[in-house]
Amino acid sequence: MSDRPTRKEMKRNKFVEDVGTAYDYASRNRRNILLSIAAVVLLVVVFYGVAAYRSGQEHKAQQQLAEAIAVMDATSGSMPGVPEAEVEYKSEEEKFSKAQPLLQGIVDEYSGTYAADLADLYLANIAAARGDMDSARSKLETFVRRHPGHLLAGAAQLSLYELRLQPQEAPALISELEKKIAEGEPSVPKDALLSILGRAWELQGDRAKAREAYERIVTEFPDSSYALDVQRRLATV
Repeated sequence: MSDRPTRKEMKRNKFVEDVGTAYDYASRNRRNILLSIAAVVLLVVVFYGVAAYRSGQEHKAQQQLAEAIAVMDATSGSMPGVPEAEVEYKSEEEKFSKAQPLLQGIVDEYSGTYAADLADLYLANIAAARGDMDSARSKLETFVRRHPGHLLAGAAQLSLYELRLQPQEAPALISELEKKIAEGEPSVPKDALLSILGRAWELQGDRAKAREAYERIVTEFPDSSYALDVQRRLATV
């Protein structure tokens, strides 16, 4: 009988050798291995700790945001048709002065949370109402850039288009709107885009192009919320 080891025995010997080598390595480097394991465990603990912390921060920020929104939604003497007994603030400016520090506090203290980004949208609204269009535009652009898929991103983008309805910006805005309208499913409703496009063409003095945009709303979106405004504009272009 031959003393030559069979293939099966050779494989087994190789396995034993590998295990032995690994054991020797582990024995010599036990401290480093334990430190590595500890580091991994620490990373896991830190990850879940950060997640829990962020969750707590988001909750606190949302609570403060709810308080600020309640102020923003309150009635004021500037609103037509509101009975005097139901007026909570004498004017919109008084309401804004109450809400702004609450909103800014969320942005400053809870930066990085969704609540802080939403607070910035309300601050953009206040800035626009006060005539500070540069600040409003900056805040809206930041929100759209950070949260392109957010439910409110379309509304923020629409507000940006509205702010850009200026004679000097009309050519670039028209080009951008036409590309958006050509998309299969634009993030902003197509009838809203057509409404702004028509007004941009009016700023350019091209009444025919403006009428074309408005007529598309009437034809393609007969139930559009822009229908009444479009009918009024069609009568003047």
